[in-house]
Amino acid sequence: MSKILVNVVLLTFLIGCTFAECPPESITRPCTCEPAGGLTLLCENVVSDDVLKGVFRRIRGLKFNNFELDESRIEFIPSDGVIQSRVNNIQLIRTNLTSLFQNPIDESNGVLTLSLDHVRFRNAFPWTQLQKLRKLKYLLVKDSDIPELGGNLKQNVNKDLQVLMLSGTNTRQLADGCLAEHKKLIDFRLENGKLKTLTRNIFPRPASALKILVFNGNQIETLPKNMFSDMPKLNLIGMKDNKLSIVYYQETFGVIPHLETLYLKGNPLNCNCEMRWFVSHKPTRYVDGVCQAPANLKDKEITKLKESHFGSC
Repeated sequence: MSKILVNVVLLTFLIGCTFAECPPESITRPCTCEPAGGLTLLCENVVSDDVLKGVFRRIRGLKFNNFELDESRIEFIPSDGVIQSRVNNIQLIRTNLTSLFQNPIDESNGVLTLSLDHVRFRNAFPWTQLQKLRKLKYLLVKDSDIPELGGNLKQNVNKDLQVLMLSGTNTRQLADGCLAEHKKLIDFRLENGKLKTLTRNIFPRPASALKILVFNGNQIETLPKNMFSDMPKLNLIGMKDNKLSIVYYQETFGVIPHLETLYLKGNPLNCNCEMRWFVSHKPTRYVDGVCQAPANLKDKEITKLKESHFGSC
């Protein structure tokens, strides 16, 4: 799991948590209990659904803020156990499942965070099982197959979602409107995928809460000139390791009032007259990127561009 995903998960685990006392090992075995950040139930190398059901049955009535399942191969997570133990954060790592929950989980659940890292589902990604996670605020998926974000996301994921991070999910398409109703989204990242195009219609208009957009490691060649319009709080854009050659200012980046950070490293940037804006309108905190053309500016960092480099413009 990337450092970003780990940090987000840890942060959500700790928010509002107090240190609690673990029950006797005989109750949680073969899983273990960790007391920091509220009780965490950690289960590793589980290969039987009955084992996990037994653990949740024995801890019934005890609150576990966090449930982590690692290196396991089972059919599903006992949905009743998640509710009875009042689990807020679910983290699955290197685990194979048929589906996410045993039965449709009751909407009284308190799940705030769902983190899936190298999780393989025998069936398709279980979008419909997310529908009852009415309190879900953080959805993090790494190295699980999600070819498209479209109606399944729009129809099933809590509209109050604040953070959506995908990495290594083989995502090729973001359908128009797939996030248009997620008006509280603050942070959206789709990294190391197969995206070639973006449209403004993916997101709400206005996207009043959105602060972070990251598309590092895709195959994006151009940005629509209205891509970042009506995003008044946007301050960080990540476009590293794509195929961008021209980055326009007036209608693309010029409409962002508070842009602080812009990642462009790893793109074949053509520092022609269209890039002149970098001289006087650099983001205030951090920017990276290297010119690949024209020949006289090849390998020059865009932060070192000067007005004299655009004398013929």
